Amino acid sequence: MSTLTPVRFGSISGNYRASAVVRLLPEELSERCFIDWTRYEEDGLGEAVGAAFKASNGCHFGFEHHFHARTLGHHGTSIVTLFQSPKEAETLDAALCDLGLTTADTSWIREDILLVPCDLIRQDDNGNQFCVGTYRCRADATAEQSKLTASFHKQDYWIQAHEPVNQYICPTP
Repeated sequence: MSTLTPVRFGSISGNYRASAVVRLLPEELSERCFIDWTRYEEDGLGEAVGAAFKASNGCHFGFEHHFHARTLGHHGTSIVTLFQSPKEAETLDAALCDLGLTTADTSWIREDILLVPCDLIRQDDNGNQFCVGTYRCRADATAEQSKLTASFHKQDYWIQAHEPVNQYICPTP
């Protein structure tokens, strides 16, 4: 399922910040794809693990999980992206897609991360095209596309950036 390319943790320079928190612990993320976690001590936060990857959009991102955070009521692992990068939202969306996750799998997304809404379009056997729905981002639309293409009756589906005024009337699921 995963299309992530591992990168040595700590080898990527830049100012990385948490963009989102997924509701999965490191061991749960490891079930989705092979992750070579690096253990380290974070000043003031204690023991942690991290991993770094190149997403399908070519940008780097990482995971960080601070074990002490569990005792503070935090359940999940942070996705970190290059702070204030013009591709920060695109990288978060690509990371979610690459992992087979959606925004429903997150417990928090930083408020300045503006994900691009996407329409899922279906073409029937007669060539008629319909908008299945408008989704918060490509990862959410991709998950719905995967569900719909799993049936025996095949239709053509594609994802495109949402345009408020387009030829399709798109319901919001």
